[in-house]
Amino acid sequence: MTAPAKQASDFSTWQLLPFYLGGLSGPMGGGVVPVLFAVLMGAFGVDRSVLSLAVPAYMLPYAVVQLVSGGISDLTSRRTSLIIGFGGFGIATVLAGLAPNFQIFLLINVVQGAMNAFTSPLLMATLGDIVPAPRMSRTMGFLNTANLSGTMLAPLLGGLLGDVTWRLPYLVFGLSNFLLLAWIMLWFQRHGRAVPSSHRGKSLRADLRAMAAALGVQMVLLALLSFIASNAIRGPNYLFADYLGEQWGLSVASAGLILATYGLAGVLLGPFSGYLIERFGVFRGVASSMIGVALSLIIMGLAPTWPVYVIGNFLLGATSIVAWTGLATLAVNLAPSHRGTASSLFGSARFLALAVCPLWFTPLYQSVAMSAIFYASATFAIALLVPLTVLSLRGRREGMSLAATQRAQSS
Repeated sequence: MTAPAKQASDFSTWQLLPFYLGGLSGPMGGGVVPVLFAVLMGAFGVDRSVLSLAVPAYMLPYAVVQLVSGGISDLTSRRTSLIIGFGGFGIATVLAGLAPNFQIFLLINVVQGAMNAFTSPLLMATLGDIVPAPRMSRTMGFLNTANLSGTMLAPLLGGLLGDVTWRLPYLVFGLSNFLLLAWIMLWFQRHGRAVPSSHRGKSLRADLRAMAAALGVQMVLLALLSFIASNAIRGPNYLFADYLGEQWGLSVASAGLILATYGLAGVLLGPFSGYLIERFGVFRGVASSMIGVALSLIIMGLAPTWPVYVIGNFLLGATSIVAWTGLATLAVNLAPSHRGTASSLFGSARFLALAVCPLWFTPLYQSVAMSAIFYASATFAIALLVPLTVLSLRGRREGMSLAATQRAQSS
């Protein structure tokens, strides 16, 4: 029997923990390829260029399926969609650890990415459904911190487990995913009535029309914000280690330690990022943090020594976690009736940017100047202020129109 539904404000951090751990799970299950790269080349007997196909095989389905995963959850239920996502992701991760050859491993990576598209954005949407507006930013801050922690833990735990056999990280992460799924199912059994049920129209066509009307131009602006922010914050990240080696002759291990300061700053500041957004407001908080991102990137580009670069990289991690928390808060509040769709389109734009950004960052790095990637990213950060201002002005106009309508109805 389902327990009486709690009010959203009654949920403690402990009761929301399965959703935060869900944010940590995806990066861990899908982020072990880089640290196991050399081992996987030997295990499958393939060269570097062939094994590199595993990265887009995972990332592209992850980004593309997010275009529809949130809409599916809006039209069905959060519970069903999350079960599909975590269950499918757990099965695919275990199967990746059992793959007998590279062809099957690559195919399973596609399935992994597609299933993970039903986890991260739907966790955002579910938290948006059950957490009251005054606590929304800090909740998104905790979720972003968990996600970043997973990104940091994946190479660490993957490397430790991979020393035994490359299959072990996939098996451990996949099986632990089933424990998390059981916890999420138990949560829905106890508190599922706190999540609003989906309201279907007369037909699928009617539902899609209502969804398009609810999202409209503001969703295009939000997706644009996500795309630009991803270019600014993580776009040229894949070139940073090479830059450190070319600029100061640092080893791969040293470069890895330096680049880890980005994640360290995000994990340290992440739990407080929501409070900063609540203190300054979403739009001012995002604008201020993106200016901070631009300044951090300029410091990294101008750094005369690697310790100065470390300072810039740490500041980049600190300011970017605040920016992502503010943008995630915008995503879950933009269209409450279609929160899943908004969250998944937001995530899709974010990861599509990472898939295509080498088209412009690599030529800049090779043909203009290595440091040009930092200034280009800083330009993206400042350019984000334009659609952010447009979205803010639209929100104010719609708010004033709604207030005028309410006054007219009450008179």
